[in-house]
Amino acid sequence: MKNVKRIIAVVLTLIMVLSFAGCGDSPESGGNDGSDGADKKKFTIAHVVSTDTCYGEMCDAIEKTMEDSGLFDVDVYPNASLVGDSEGVQAVQAGTISMYISACGSYAPYAAPFFVYDKMFAIDNEEIGRKVANDKELWAVLNSELEQYNIKVLGMGDMGFRKLTANKKINAISDLNDIKLRVQENPIYVAAWKALGINPTPVSYTEIYSSLQQGVIAAQENPVELCYATKVYEVQKYIIDTNHLFHNLPIAVNLDYYNSLTDEERAVVEDAVAAGVEACQAATDQHSEELYQVFEDAGCQHIQIDSAVRDEMKKRMSESWSEVESRVSPELWKAYDDAIKRAASGM
Repeated sequence: MKNVKRIIAVVLTLIMVLSFAGCGDSPESGGNDGSDGADKKKFTIAHVVSTDTCYGEMCDAIEKTMEDSGLFDVDVYPNASLVGDSEGVQAVQAGTISMYISACGSYAPYAAPFFVYDKMFAIDNEEIGRKVANDKELWAVLNSELEQYNIKVLGMGDMGFRKLTANKKINAISDLNDIKLRVQENPIYVAAWKALGINPTPVSYTEIYSSLQQGVIAAQENPVELCYATKVYEVQKYIIDTNHLFHNLPIAVNLDYYNSLTDEERAVVEDAVAAGVEACQAATDQHSEELYQVFEDAGCQHIQIDSAVRDEMKKRMSESWSEVESRVSPELWKAYDDAIKRAASGM
C-alpha cells in the first residue's frame, strides 16, 4: 500500500509539473521563445514553508546567485505551492524538480542514509550541530550512498534545535504519558517518543494547526521558526526548550540534473548553495531571538525544561539510536560519530 501511495504521489507531481509545461516551458527545460532566457537552464526549487522564515532568505540567496550568473532561470515554489513534503522528496528523486529543501526527517523514509541525522540528543549545541552538518568527510560517505536514490546534497542549512509545544508544563516524564504528539512520518521519531510514554501521531506539516485546534493532537515538536510559521502559539500554552534534535535542512538536488551540468554551471549552483546556507544560518539566529517574544505576547510561555527531566528524556530517547543504526550502513554510522567527535574537539 505504501509503494502504491508513493507511485501515486510521483504521478501527481508529474501531472502538476506538466501543467506548467502546458503554459510555457517545463521546470527542467530551457526557454524556446526567443527571449533572453532561451540559453538559460531552468532550475526549480520547492519547499513547504512560508517565506517569512529562514527558508525564504535561504532561497532568495540561492536564486539571486544563480540568476546573477546569467546561466539559470530559477523558479521558487514555497509554502507547498507545488508539492507537499513527501511528494517533494520523491519529485526531486524523479527529477521533476531540481532542488527540494526539507528536514532530514522528511527525506529519511525515502532515502535511508538521512536516518543517521535522527539520533536524538546526539548534538550538544548549535556550534557542533553546524560543524557536523557541513562536515566534508561525512558528506563524502553520505553522497556516495545517496547515489542510488538519485540525490546529491550540496549543503545543509538549519533551524537550530527542535522544541516541544504543549498545553501543560512538563514537570516530570510522567506528564508526557499518553499525550498525542504530532511527529513527522518517520519511524525513528515514532520510536523515540514512544520511549517516553507519548502517543506519537504522524500528521502532515500543513495540517499541524488545524489538528491542534480540533484536538486530533495535543502537542507538537519543531524548531521555533516552524512553531511560528504554523502559528501554534495561538493554540498552545507552552514552548519548551527540550532541544532533543538538531534540525538540519539538506539542500538536495536531483543527481541526474547535477551530472548534466557543465563545470561552470555546477560551480554556480555550489556557490549559490553556500550563500544559501550562510543566509539560512544568519536568519535562524536572528529569528530565534525575536520569535520568542511573539510567543510570549500571544500568551504562550517560553520555558526551559528542568535539567533532570531533560536528562531522563535523553536517556530514554537515545534508546532509539539502535533503530537508527539498523537503518544505515556501518560506514555512515561511523562517519557521523566521527564528525561529532571532530566538531566537539574543535578540529
